[in-house]
Parts: sequence; structure tokens; C-alpha cells
Amino acid sequence: MTAAHGVTATIDAVTITGGAGSFDAGGIENLGTLTLTNSTVSGNSAHLGGGISNAGTLTLKDSTVSGNTAIEFGGGIFNGNSGTVTLKESAVSGNTAFERGGGISNAGMLTLKDSTVSGNLAGAIGGGIDNGGEGTVTLKDSTVTQGGEGERDQTQTHGAT
Repeated sequence: MTAAHGVTATIDAVTITGGAGSFDAGGIENLGTLTLTNSTVSGNSAHLGGGISNAGTLTLKDSTVSGNTAIEFGGGIFNGNSGTVTLKESAVSGNTAFERGGGISNAGMLTLKDSTVSGNLAGAIGGGIDNGGEGTVTLKDSTVTQGGEGERDQTQTHGAT
């Protein structure tokens, strides 16, 4: 599914699964303004952003991103340098990236409110969240769990904070 430049959309109570992107976005590619509520993005795969690839403005509320895979960055969510992602009362869990950001790979603006990032795995760095380039991460009443082997559930920051 793609939300193109200039598109504003709100999607409620859907499951997006089984997508396979050749490069960006196995499940959702957002270039516009997208709000996803009471929904699940799971079982998708791509080079960047196994579940979701974002270069626009994305809000997830009461939603789950789980069981997605990326060859490089952002098993669950890849947020590019022009992107803004806000998670409210949402969970990112059980995602895998073979390089960075098993749960979330962020180069833009990322805000988590009352949300959880857990049980994600990256082959190189940032099992939970990989924050790179000029990326900023804001956590409010949220949890990024740390534990397990290797880069499972860690937050890695390089570049901005």
C-alpha cells in the first residue's frame, strides 16, 4: 500500500500482511500524511522498512508493527531523513533487520508516547531503535526493552540524538 505525496489518509482497523517490497516498504510506503489506528502491520519484508517505510508524516495509534523483516534497515519501521513518525499507545515487536534497526531505523523525527519497542533483532546495531544521521528520538512514558543476545532490544545512536 502506498500513500503518495500530497495524500492525507486515515486508516482504521486493518491488517496489512504478506507484502514484499523489492526495495522500500514491504507493507506500507508513506510519502504523504498517514494515520493508522487500531491496526496491525505484520509479516511483510523489504530491503528498507520491512513493515513500513516513511518519508512523510506517519502516526500510529493503538497499532502493532510485528514480525516484519528488512534486508538492511528498519525491520518494523524505516523513517527516512525527511520523515516524521509518532507512535501513540502502540507496539513495535518481533521485527528483524539484518543490518540496523530491528524495530525502528530512524534518520528523521521519531516520537514514542505510551508505546513499547521490544523483542526486535538487528544483525549489526540497534536491535530496538537505530537512530542515525540527523535523526531525533523523543520518548514519553514509553519502553525500549534491553536484553537477550547480540543487538536484541538495544537503542543505538550515531549522529544526532
